[in-house]
Amino acid sequence: MFKSSSFSRMATAATLVATTASAHAAESSGLRRVVVEGPHPGVPAWFSRTGTPGSEQRIELTIAVKQNAEGKQILEKEVNRRSDPDNLAYYGKWLKKAEVDALLHASDTAVESVTRWLVAGGATGITRSDAGDFISGTVTVAEAEQMMGSHFHLYTSAHSGQSVMRLNQSYMLPADVAEHVDYVGPSWHFPKKRQQRGTRSKVDQGVTPDFGVTPDFLRKLYNAENAVGRPGTKNIIAVASFLDQYYSPSDLAMFFKQFAPSAKITVPTVFGPNKASNPGDEASLDIQYAMSVARDIPAQFWSTSGQQPHNPENEPFSKWLMNVSMVADDDLFKSVSISYGDPENGVYKPYYDRVSTEIQKLGARGVTVLASSGDDGFYADDGTFPAGIEYLTSVGATMQSNPEVAAGFSGGGWSSYVKRPSWQDEAVSQYLNETNNQHNTKYHIPTGRGGPDVSAQGVNFQIVQNGMVADVSGTSCSAPTFNGIVALLNEARLAAGKSTLGPINQLLYKEAGPKGLLNDVTKGGNGGPGLSISTAKGWDPVTGFGTPNYELLKQYVLSLP
Repeated sequence: MFKSSSFSRMATAATLVATTASAHAAESSGLRRVVVEGPHPGVPAWFSRTGTPGSEQRIELTIAVKQNAEGKQILEKEVNRRSDPDNLAYYGKWLKKAEVDALLHASDTAVESVTRWLVAGGATGITRSDAGDFISGTVTVAEAEQMMGSHFHLYTSAHSGQSVMRLNQSYMLPADVAEHVDYVGPSWHFPKKRQQRGTRSKVDQGVTPDFGVTPDFLRKLYNAENAVGRPGTKNIIAVASFLDQYYSPSDLAMFFKQFAPSAKITVPTVFGPNKASNPGDEASLDIQYAMSVARDIPAQFWSTSGQQPHNPENEPFSKWLMNVSMVADDDLFKSVSISYGDPENGVYKPYYDRVSTEIQKLGARGVTVLASSGDDGFYADDGTFPAGIEYLTSVGATMQSNPEVAAGFSGGGWSSYVKRPSWQDEAVSQYLNETNNQHNTKYHIPTGRGGPDVSAQGVNFQIVQNGMVADVSGTSCSAPTFNGIVALLNEARLAAGKSTLGPINQLLYKEAGPKGLLNDVTKGGNGGPGLSISTAKGWDPVTGFGTPNYELLKQYVLSLP
């Protein structure tokens, strides 16, 4: 789930040779194929090849169909002006799902071409998003390999033991199909690296560690002790879970009994599979803290497994993006946190850009998206995906209290893919001036988007997993915590007859940060490869603008249209 600097930056020579050879073979057979997504970037260091899938095994292909180019430009303009607190004429006036779909609708030619390719390949159960920009179908491994001009292998993670099916080289599609496709999943996008820390003690013995972060501690620290959801509220908070990370309803019930006994809403709505008998630390952490910080606000648990029981192998992040794009306006979550990430240089840029557009689609509908900034300290030579996307809010980590200090692992730095947005210029320039421009080295040229944007506690969180209290740490603690505060702010606005906050970065950089509406963290730093970066007054690439002060932020957001 976190950033790792060990991901291969480019395809190996063997991969390039294999790709070239496959291309020549395709040409000689009379079928002109085109490589999609560029060279295979290589297998992450923590994965090893362990076998070959059966040729008759079923696999679901999700095709990201190219969206209307003019519509994408309009969408970006609309998201920016509707989330700009200085633009009072448009602020908070979000688009409807039908309006977003109409802007980005794939061409009839593109939809027909991709659908025809799937049918010809033997696909069954073909479905598409309402905008036609995602199309999926199920085929056998043998059919998928023939369709994509590449071969699938099984790879196992040294960290989790999870086995996934991925291509061993670049893939190619017929030229008349490739021109309409951004990417196909699953292909060579590997699961995000997760980190686990902590110890356990039995809940039924009533054992609570002498020191540890709990929901009540967070709500008091961030001045939100009295904030709760209203009966019948239309507000919804969500967490996104991937790759065999499930939660246990009994663990969640124990958690609420132990740490938030006054809560009235204690059960989330589940979208996707949930193997309650095999709860994961990440999923348990996310849902327990999102719900307990955002007390009594309806919650959704979005689970997208790499391989669902009795269902075909799929690429979870792509499938999740497709699924949420089809949710009706009233049922769509208003804020969501993602506790997973990859190094940017390990992500193909067109894939990155497409995910950015999908985040914009959510933003245009009034959704706040938050992501962990990573657990590797200062970025050595690239940023973190998806946290570097400018339309979502990147969350770093702090620890201790009175005062809070930066957690040494808090991910931060500069994106190598995304240019610094204009709304970030003043904050970053001020930081560089105060620190004597220390980052202008050959590895650290801060012209890209800076991160994180904000932070929250991230050390020694008490969760319940398998009936035991587990002590966990990481920016994966911070993201659902800040998500909970955003949900409470949304609740305040909805109660006042206003819209939800949607993308909050312009609000943070133009108003909330400079006006001191967050708790500025000025002690500590994050160590990374080659540099150790300290916090500073105002924004910094360790903790962003700092941690939330709910009451101050509430007063401000209620003053907006």
